[in-house]
Formats: sequence, structure tokens, C-alpha cells
Amino acid sequence: MKILPYFIASLSLQLKLASGMAFCFAFLRALILGDRSKQNQRVRLRHVFWRRAKPSVRVKQSSQGIAEWCDGIIPEAFPLEEERELWYDNRPNQKGVFMAQERKGAITFKGNPMTLIGPELKVGAKAPDFQVLAGDLSTVTLQSFKGKAKLISVVPSLDTPVCDQQTRRFNEEAGKLPADVAVLTISMDLPFAQKRFCSTAGIDKIKTLSDHREASFGQAFGVLIKELKLLTRAVFILGPDDQVQYAEYVKEVTNHPNYDAVLAFFKSSVGK
Repeated sequence: MKILPYFIASLSLQLKLASGMAFCFAFLRALILGDRSKQNQRVRLRHVFWRRAKPSVRVKQSSQGIAEWCDGIIPEAFPLEEERELWYDNRPNQKGVFMAQERKGAITFKGNPMTLIGPELKVGAKAPDFQVLAGDLSTVTLQSFKGKAKLISVVPSLDTPVCDQQTRRFNEEAGKLPADVAVLTISMDLPFAQKRFCSTAGIDKIKTLSDHREASFGQAFGVLIKELKLLTRAVFILGPDDQVQYAEYVKEVTNHPNYDAVLAFFKSSVGK
């Protein structure tokens, strides 16, 4: 029984030491990370694609379009072709993850306001990279069309009348453009469905690409509809230097884009 007081005193000392170490750890962590609550409402993040590898800087964007607080070191073999900047809401969730910018009421679907995820690209901006799938399930990025002018037609689903007509129209016009011009159609349809559609509709002059796996294009170009998990209707024209030269986000998803304006601009400014 005489040992009991010494045991209690020893235990108390250990608890105090543990508490002190926890306090020191929290203090050091606060010095390193800073107080996120005092940051501005928005933060500009470095836009870098990575595949399940932890980046060496605190905030980078994954291929899924989500920027995470994470520490680590990039392997030497990790591909860092280029870095871009995008705007993201500086509102981390409970896990400390920064979610992509949301533009509420940016478009409507059958009259109902919808939220678009990702930034609205402006003319003159550098187009962000993305990862989508071709019909053979190979990965396609913006760099796959390096040095080419690009007309990108974005549709919700090829299995709808307006999207069908939009794709047929650009396929027809693609035959009148120079061979060094890439005309792309991107949707959330599976690659197999896109391939079947092209075969049935005789689409052979444009390239259909699927964003279903990661919504990488949708988030990078600000065309992902949050409520529907589909891409909104839009048209982009990129120069050979990947600079955005034309951008149309169709206000009502069920409406057609302005074909005449798009094609006139492309032929006069890009596809000469």
C-alpha cells in the first residue's frame, strides 16, 4: 500500500508531460499551417494534375478537380508538365478539402436554376488542362492537340435531340475546316455509347471524348452541372497556343448554341 502514493504521483506526472507535449505540438502546427480562418474568402491555387501522389506543396489540384491540404514529396518520376492557376472557394469542409468554385444560377435547365462547378473561362485566359477518355479508353488531354486550333462542343448527352443535332452540325462543318483544326465533342456519355452514336449517325469528322470518369474537363472549364452531374451546353474556341478565343455558356441547357456566331468567328479568326 505504501507504493500506491508513488504510483499515483508518477501517473500524474506522465499525464502532465503528455498534456504539455500535445500543447507544444498544437502550437508548432499552428505556426506552420497558420490560421485558415483568417485567410481571404478566396484563394488562388496552383492547378496541377497528379495521380494518387501526394504533392510537396500544401495545396494542389488533383485530377478530380479537388484541391487538398496534404503534405508529402512528389516522386522524381512524377510528371509536372506545367502549372496553371484557377480560383477556388476558400471554404474547406470538415476534412480540410477545398471544393471547386460553385456558380449558383449560372444556367437553367427547363427553366430551373442550376449550379455550375468550376470557373467561368474568359476570352484571353489560358485554357486549363484536362483528362478525358477516347473511344478506345485511352486518356486524352489538352496537350494531345498541341499546336492545333480547337473547337470544343460540349453537350449534356448525345442521346438527346438537341445534343444530337449540335454534334451533327459541327461534324458537317468540320469537313470544311483545315486538317490541322481539331473539332471535339465532350460529354458525360460512356465512351462505348459515344462510339455507338458516331457509328449510327455517321459522325466521322470530329472526335468524341468522355468526361464520365473524373469530370476533369467539366470542373476545369466550369461546365459541370452540380445537380445533374452532367455537362452544360457550351462551345469553346482555343487557339494553337491554348488561349481561349471564344466562350459561350448556353444560358438554357435545352437551347442550341449560336452556331452562326461560333462558326463565323472560328473561320475569320482561327481556322483560316
